[in-house]
Amino acid sequence: MMKFVIPKNVFMVFGAILVGNLLIHLEENTLKPRDTNIEFLREALNQTYYLVERDNSFLVLLPGGFGSWEFYQGNYQAEKIVLRERDGVFALKTINSYSSHVVQFRLGEWFREVHPEWKARSVVTQDLNELIQERFLEEFPGDSRHLRIIRRFESGNKLNITIIFEEDSASSIYEGYASSIGFDFVPRI
Repeated sequence: MMKFVIPKNVFMVFGAILVGNLLIHLEENTLKPRDTNIEFLREALNQTYYLVERDNSFLVLLPGGFGSWEFYQGNYQAEKIVLRERDGVFALKTINSYSSHVVQFRLGEWFREVHPEWKARSVVTQDLNELIQERFLEEFPGDSRHLRIIRRFESGNKLNITIIFEEDSASSIYEGYASSIGFDFVPRI
């Protein structure tokens, strides 16, 4: 009678293939945004967020393009943020004491941002209750000024904004209320 023997290296190769496939699967799924379902942001829409607390991190804000007049007003400015969405087009309006800035975008699509003090290319993605904006300032040729702005909408109508530039970060906390500030939403996309 003949015995059938499977060599040990077959099990090792088979195990290595399984582990390799598992690592590829984990890498593909952890680098992708977890969920881009708009329902995670539904309660954050049509709110007006008022600045409650901010750390004045000069290391992030000045080199990152948040300089000059509006920055130096400090705590005297009543900063507000309004977020709207219609048919997949988001509108984000930042209102300061002296100026306002409106950005309209679709999730995952590049757009141009024009501000009186700077110009940038940006893309906004969603990860559950976060809107993550990658902003590349164009005013400094040859100098890569890349900002990451994370807007995290938390329960209890709180908005936590973290701005990351190189190794430094600055954060602000906003409280949301039913929207009392309106603005015309005209999608230009």
